Amino acid sequence: MDQAELKQRWGQWIEKNIGGPQGRADAAMYAAITALSQGRSPNEAATAARQAASSWKGIDGGEATAGAQPASAPAAASLPETPLTSPAEVSVAAQPLPPGVIVGRVTALQERQEVDNSFHLQAAGQTPYNMVWNFRLQRSAVQDKNSQIVDVELRSSSKGFLGITTKGIVGSLYNGDVVAVDASGLKEGELLRVKELWSLTTNSSVRVRGSSPSRALAMLDADDSERQGVIRGRIATLQQRQSRPGMIYGPTVWSFRLQRNVPAGRWVPLVEAEMLGSKFEGSLAVGDEVELDASRCKSGEVVVVKKARNLTANSVVRVH
Repeated sequence: MDQAELKQRWGQWIEKNIGGPQGRADAAMYAAITALSQGRSPNEAATAARQAASSWKGIDGGEATAGAQPASAPAAASLPETPLTSPAEVSVAAQPLPPGVIVGRVTALQERQEVDNSFHLQAAGQTPYNMVWNFRLQRSAVQDKNSQIVDVELRSSSKGFLGITTKGIVGSLYNGDVVAVDASGLKEGELLRVKELWSLTTNSSVRVRGSSPSRALAMLDADDSERQGVIRGRIATLQQRQSRPGMIYGPTVWSFRLQRNVPAGRWVPLVEAEMLGSKFEGSLAVGDEVELDASRCKSGEVVVVKKARNLTANSVVRVH
């Protein structure tokens, strides 16, 4: 089943089981598609669709209770059939991958900080850390029929002036994300250490802050022209972390993903965005409808902004 047929069937299911205004149907559709792209089951996708429909509220102030109410959980047999591959995986299945690049789904993700003991000159009260992301890459079925698993590590560097300037990681990573990594020269049984990966879930580079993007991975850029200019969408994920682990005065990062408002039945990647600074004004939460100005951002890069218009709270969030 291709993705157009998948969306059509889910659209029909949403119309029959949820109904209501077009905005509610759109919210339910993209909640379901996002759940499926993250590797969740059809039942879980249906639950996500019903929850999105229940909490939906139009930007013009229309209440979530307008129109038909979401139906109760349907029997599994009534749900649309779902392919084993996600929309993100299918998006690259029709094109040849650069040499050495492999695609798969993130599983068993672990995030940690490790003290870097290789530097002995440290400022008082400050300790250099490495940010480490370890995960297993479940090879995509469109690439590897045997679904081989690869153990991957993305590690930031703390090397800098006097060994204390740490570097964090730009972007975010979640279990279920579909990513591409350069595995050139990898030997069987070895840990694959990388400084960058390409997220097909968000069509953006995830890499050590300050490093240059890989040309091989950049070839996977879907040239998402609709991501230029003003972007409006609902926050799907939200993380807060230190940009420079171990630094007392390091800036804070709000990293979040937007599920864009686009016509029903069409899948687009989530938008990876971040706000970086030392002082924040306002708040963001998962489910908030926000608007960002991405006119200065390049395709394939994380959308970095200094302010975001929170349409749900009718406020402007700023960082300094």
